[in-house]
Amino acid sequence: YRNSSDPLWLERAIQAADDAAEAQLPDGRFRNSSFQQGPMEGGTPHEAGVDVGLLELASLLRDIGDDCWLKYLVVAEKNILLYQIAQLWNGVGFRDMPWNEGLVPNKNATIIEALILYENLSGRDMSEFIDKAVQVILASQESLGPRFGGTVHTGTGIHQMAIGIY
Repeated sequence: YRNSSDPLWLERAIQAADDAAEAQLPDGRFRNSSFQQGPMEGGTPHEAGVDVGLLELASLLRDIGDDCWLKYLVVAEKNILLYQIAQLWNGVGFRDMPWNEGLVPNKNATIIEALILYENLSGRDMSEFIDKAVQVILASQESLGPRFGGTVHTGTGIHQMAIGIY
């Protein structure tokens, strides 16, 4: 919508955001948000990705003067505060899952994106979380060899799955 001004894309974004809002549970997570673990709540980085979409839409709606933007900020805020921070944050970075202490760089990167958008819309300082999550990414970055610059998923053991995009 930002590029085309075609209302169809805005309508679709709003429908997707409304679907996400309807799927939100009282604890802030989204219903069936995980595909790696099967259809369960608390998917990472999937829920942070939903927050990014909600916050991008909220930002757009605010920019065009539509007061509905606050609705989407509130949905994302609930997930960020009650799940991302309350259940995944361990003081050093964001865990892979509440029961898995692994710090996965791509998952921390997606949460960083959501936190920056949230900070911009809410005015709430998220730098403590952002700065430490950035360190998780930098600590897993390859400094030599053919994967130079990519990050290695620390939970893959001998397989050393490299992710070049983060």
